Order: sequence, then structure tokens, then C-alpha cells
Amino acid sequence: MGNLQLLKETKEWEVGLGMLSKTLIKYNCGSNSLSKFPAQLDRCVNLEELDLSNNDIGEFPDDAKGLTGLKKLNLGSNSFEILPDFFNTFVKLMEIDCR
Repeated sequence: MGNLQLLKETKEWEVGLGMLSKTLIKYNCGSNSLSKFPAQLDRCVNLEELDLSNNDIGEFPDDAKGLTGLKKLNLGSNSFEILPDFFNTFVKLMEIDCR
């Protein structure tokens, strides 16, 4: 297993996400002390499950409105005060956790 802290500091994990943009279906980055939405994740148009729980993310960026294939979304235990209106366009979303 690699060193996640080193990947965060060098931003190499963001590059890796961009390379997986067409094939990534499930992404779990829960409990990683993230303070912002992962860069490049908005390019993962085939993403169906996203877990960003137990971080310190406070904003869901407008760039992420293309993630309309999401079926399961876990944003629990973050710093969100409000979720964006474009969540209404996520018609496939069957399960969401924002606690």
C-alpha cells in the first residue's frame, strides 16, 4: 500500500483520477482529512458510487454537476451547510447520506 499523505502532498492522486475518468465506477475517499472536493473527480462521468464521508469538505463544486450517473452518494460527517440545486438533475441517485 502506498503512502496516502505523500500522494496528497504531491497531488499525484489527482492526476491518477484524471486518467481513470472514463472507467471509474466506484470511488471511496472517506476518512482522509480532505478539505475540498477531489480535483479531476468531476471528469469521472461514469461514476455510480461516491463516498467522501468523514472528511472536512464544505462545498460541492459546480464542476461536479456532470456526475449525473451517481446512484449512491455519501457525504456524511463533512462541513456542508447546503447542497447545490443541481442535485435535482441526479435522477439515478437512489441513496444519499448527508448526516
